[in-house]
Amino acid sequence: MKKIKTTIAGNNPVSEKFLDVRLQVYATKIDLKTEIALFGIEVDEKLERLDEKNRGYRDEILTKIDSFAKRIVDLKDEEEVGTYQIDRLKGKVDDHNKRITKLETKN
Repeated sequence: MKKIKTTIAGNNPVSEKFLDVRLQVYATKIDLKTEIALFGIEVDEKLERLDEKNRGYRDEILTKIDSFAKRIVDLKDEEEVGTYQIDRLKGKVDDHNKRITKLETKN
């Protein structure tokens, strides 16, 4: 078993006064608890600021997505109208070709 050193350099015994002076630089339990509480408060404040900042970004992104989605819906509607018009014109062109063929065969 290792013997605990109870003397300091020069073989002087370690006194309570010596320890009090040396241990003043170390934090106490109360100091540590206070620091932990303050650190927790700082973290909470930073998280709140970060959340607010992210909320702003989220709103901006959603606004841009909304306009993009509206544009896609508009393009789809235009495509449907265009397809309908093409089908309608295709029928007229086919009918027109038949009439031309009839006219050409009569002459």
